[in-house]
Amino acid sequence: MTIQAQIRDIINGKIKKAVTFGLRKQFLNDQAETLKDLIVKRTRLRRGVDQAGNTTTLAGLKRSTINQRTRYRGNLSTFTTPARSNITATGQLLDSFKATSNNNELIVTAKENRRTNLQGKPSTVKHADIIKGLESGNIGRNKTTPRPFFRASNAERNEIARNIRQEILKGLK
Repeated sequence: MTIQAQIRDIINGKIKKAVTFGLRKQFLNDQAETLKDLIVKRTRLRRGVDQAGNTTTLAGLKRSTINQRTRYRGNLSTFTTPARSNITATGQLLDSFKATSNNNELIVTAKENRRTNLQGKPSTVKHADIIKGLESGNIGRNKTTPRPFFRASNAERNEIARNIRQEILKGLK
């Protein structure tokens, strides 16, 4: 074996170890949790994401929705107010997000936990259906302004990619 081949094997081995280090399960789970927190924070600040990955301002709430939420203030998430849009009537959807990783993919989903509607009664609508309806603007029989939020923005993707690159570089040291 030539010296060049030996050097190439050594470098390839170090790179392989660094990538394995940077893509370990616990680190990726932590990055998925970071991504979830970024999505929730952005959405709570009334920012959505368009198809190109750019952040946009989510449509505001109608006066009738604000009045309805005011009557049921006690059933709202602790992170919302009657006039602040947190995507759903109660704000519980954002509280239900969970994050994990699988095969080097970061996954953010909504748990199907028991939740209530504005009146405090158990809700039968699934979180996945609510997300689809918000993204498309078709919620049940109601047509509304689409509120795309359940995806990572370009800035959020860049932040996660930067974190992973830094972790891989740590593995080279």
